Amino acid sequence: MTTSDADKKIYSQTSRHSFPHLLQLATVTLPTSFPALPLYACHTLAAVHGANECVLNPAGAIAAVWFMIPNQYNLKQVLPTVTAFVDTARAGDLPAYIQKDYPWLQTPAQLANETMTGGYYVGSDYVKYSMPIATTMTMMAWSMLEFPKGFAAAGVDSITKDQLKWGADYLMKAHTTPTSFVVQVGNPVDYLLNIAQRNGSWGPPQEMPANRTVYTITRTSKGGADVVAAAASALAATYEVYKASDTTYATSALNHAQQLYALATNLPSNATYCAEVACFEGLKSGGYRWKAYLSESVYDDLALAAAWLYKATGVRQYATDAEFFFRQHQQTEIPFTNGTINPTYYIPNYDNSAWAAAIMIDDLLGLPIATQQILNFFSGW
Repeated sequence: MTTSDADKKIYSQTSRHSFPHLLQLATVTLPTSFPALPLYACHTLAAVHGANECVLNPAGAIAAVWFMIPNQYNLKQVLPTVTAFVDTARAGDLPAYIQKDYPWLQTPAQLANETMTGGYYVGSDYVKYSMPIATTMTMMAWSMLEFPKGFAAAGVDSITKDQLKWGADYLMKAHTTPTSFVVQVGNPVDYLLNIAQRNGSWGPPQEMPANRTVYTITRTSKGGADVVAAAASALAATYEVYKASDTTYATSALNHAQQLYALATNLPSNATYCAEVACFEGLKSGGYRWKAYLSESVYDDLALAAAWLYKATGVRQYATDAEFFFRQHQQTEIPFTNGTINPTYYIPNYDNSAWAAAIMIDDLLGLPIATQQILNFFSGW
């Protein structure tokens, strides 16, 4: 499948708004053969897709979105498009093939002296938000671990692995000291064309401001355990992807993950990174405030990070932590409306790691409340 110049232009523009959302959807829907699925989805999916049998594996719940893909779709055509899309969201000194394919995405000269280069832009405003970058890299790594044959059949296993490394490199660079982590580069307000109507600029990279503000979480911060834990999850998952092919790189990623987890567990658990970074900036038409990747929970991110670290290291304390944080999340953070859990809570996104934590914990520990969380996830849909 080839990508036209017109399509490339569309991808490079669209990616500024939709990068984390499209990537998270696409990378969980691409197995090319029937995957292992949990009991409550397995038999139905087997019947729909004509499989002869189903193999039970709670981690296979991640494939449930596959229900949404019509049988006649050629899923192997999706990933090449997604990888092109992801490439256009890269920031920093772009690889030669991207410079050739997307010459309008060159790194602006005014950013040459920035120290926090690399990573991905996740919106039209060229601000780099570590929270959605981290959660997207976790999903990318997890997808590669769950569906390696699908990525290989689509011919994108190498490029996807490189894109994962691009994001992981940035998260490790953002971990500037054992007890500090960069959570945002740039202030969204700097990019507003009309503060009453818009929340970003569709202009070229050359128009972005220089000397951008760098926002950092440290051990004395009032909040931030959520984003730091999200980065720990991403790097622990990266370790799992790279441990067989590049031991040195994998070990470095795991070391950063463990240090970030230690920082996260020593930060306040009752405040997100929005206690340090303004997650509400500006107004849209109608007078309501727009959100800059608002985070509203902490324990779900801590639970997921602990689960990934337990998977990566086998250290039992991480398993204990994962169960504790998951129970705390259920007891203190799940939103209720009139005594019932709000159905929108079960929608996976950068701000809701509970569904992912439940799958990991169910798979690794067989915890009944995690199993129930997965069932609730499906009933909520």
